[in-house]
Amino acid sequence: MAGDLSVAMKDCDACPIYRCGRRRYWLDRSRQRLVRLADEEKVRYHAVAAIAQEYGYPSSWIHTEIPVQDGNRRRADILVKPEGAQCALIVIECKKRGLELTAAHKEQVLDYCYAAGAPYMVLTNGREKRVWIVDHDSHRLTPIGDVPSFRELSESHLNHATDLCTVVCENDGSEDAYSIATGIGSGPAALDLARSLHERITASSSVFAEPFKWRNYTIAEDMGVGARSLGRIRGCWWNRGYRSVLALDPEGNACVVRFKVGADSRAPCTYLYVAVSVGARNQCTLAMCLDDPVQAEILEDLMHNRLEHEFFADMAVDAIERRDCRSRRWTRSRSLKRS
Repeated sequence: MAGDLSVAMKDCDACPIYRCGRRRYWLDRSRQRLVRLADEEKVRYHAVAAIAQEYGYPSSWIHTEIPVQDGNRRRADILVKPEGAQCALIVIECKKRGLELTAAHKEQVLDYCYAAGAPYMVLTNGREKRVWIVDHDSHRLTPIGDVPSFRELSESHLNHATDLCTVVCENDGSEDAYSIATGIGSGPAALDLARSLHERITASSSVFAEPFKWRNYTIAEDMGVGARSLGRIRGCWWNRGYRSVLALDPEGNACVVRFKVGADSRAPCTYLYVAVSVGARNQCTLAMCLDDPVQAEILEDLMHNRLEHEFFADMAVDAIERRDCRSRRWTRSRSLKRS
């Protein structure tokens, strides 16, 4: 956010850039997602990188695409919010690079700011940046040159962030955030295995701290337990309680692999689902039925004979290879139809 946000796009620890095929993506850890670098997302990428690198805010404070209670169920582009706080410190609205910033855009980010209780609001199109201090009592906006860096935060800023407000974050810390859904026909053995897998998937500690190689793939990062709803994937509702890891194939193509224990609403059984994600698409390519004795035995054997990080790596590579195999079959089928 320093200057005009027009710095050259380059990799950074806060939001590294990866590729998949010919396209480039940045790793949005807040959404646990690879986001394609196009249009408005380029501006958001620069803003997140600047907040983390130039302003020094911890990655855990930076949240993207957060729903706010502004009456329209819209999402704020970026919130800077301390861990455990109810109020945000900064709300940032990003527009397509070079798009003229209008009064309507200002009103939009102001609505988000009121809903999030933030004292600072920023509007940017990547070339121009406008910053205001917001007085929530008098509803007065005061233009300023820039927002404070992490080092410049005063105790009053942090006290403000702990006050109650109406900001809505999808990880609300409720007791049922990581609840498990099982099939109505699952037997005791399947339920025991489901609970064991679920505990492993939703553990608060990282499965691994450093990247490692597994079957010619690089298992690059454990992004932890997901707290955002992904909707329905292969008949199962992925409402939190899944684990995401970043993996790279031997050619360097990146994807996010997600793990969840759940049930297909159309079937009575419980499954371990493994989905592969690039961009907004989540493709479940591996579903192990815990009620099937053969598949359950395979999982139990892997759990007992593999270290925890090796278990996740094995399942991730299997899911990626299944996806690639399906893609090759689909491409071959299209080629035959054209010929």
